[in-house]
Amino acid sequence: MTIKNGYKAQENRGGEEESGWYTFFETKTDASAWLVAKGFEEHGTFKPCRYIQADKYSFPFEVNEENLIESIGKCFKFAFVSVKDVDELSYYPTQCENYGKWHDIVEAGKNYMVGSTRETKGFLKSHSSGLSDWQRLAMEYLEKNPKKYLTIETRGRRPFSWRVIPYPEFVDFALPYHGQGGEKNYVVKWTRQTRKILVNVD
Repeated sequence: MTIKNGYKAQENRGGEEESGWYTFFETKTDASAWLVAKGFEEHGTFKPCRYIQADKYSFPFEVNEENLIESIGKCFKFAFVSVKDVDELSYYPTQCENYGKWHDIVEAGKNYMVGSTRETKGFLKSHSSGLSDWQRLAMEYLEKNPKKYLTIETRGRRPFSWRVIPYPEFVDFALPYHGQGGEKNYVVKWTRQTRKILVNVD
């Protein structure tokens, strides 16, 4: 499943903004051509949007601020996404003001994974990887809802059980269970939402 930036071409019936046929295209030219081909140029519009293109058998799904949780689920073939309060986490360190600092979690991860004598810069380079589309959507949701966390259960030959938990300076993407992708923890800095760092493997 891939999230694309493109355009939503929409037929407008009776002046209503969200009525009639619609579909998605990667370019303005294709969106405009579709409106003309369908005879909607007089009562149709197109606008920039994000959409999920699952496969050739599935109709694309528009991504917006109101449906981020549903969009996360659409990034998988089979997944259950739940939203929960961080206060429900028995181990959530709400009283420790130093917990949740990026420097602290990186140093702790480096010491555990490769040893304290390794340079931090080298550790960050060797233990980083890009974010997937669903991980970007999860961070987008949690940035707007900092008192929530997400659980994501996937199905298939290799099931995964994710816990996505926000902290003051980073987000923890945790795989807490053996047999469901874990045990692993990846962290992503709020101010650099492009790479995740592997800080724990058990």
